[in-house]
Amino acid sequence: MEIQELIQTRFSGAINNEAEYIEIIVQAIAVLVFGIVVWRGMAAVHNRKKAKRADNMFTRERYETKWRK
Repeated sequence: MEIQELIQTRFSGAINNEAEYIEIIVQAIAVLVFGIVVWRGMAAVHNRKKAKRADNMFTRERYETKWRK
């Protein structure tokens, strides 16, 4: 196929790129879903660590008053 024929078939609509577009859209959605899952997972881990640190010797009242002066 010559270049002129390729250009003509491309702009006449004979060449269809729907499969490539669908693949790109699916990849974008997969990246978004994966990002949200990782984000929520990191938030859950952070909340767990925060709960563990909530009651230690530096947050008890006698130390708290000294640290916040």
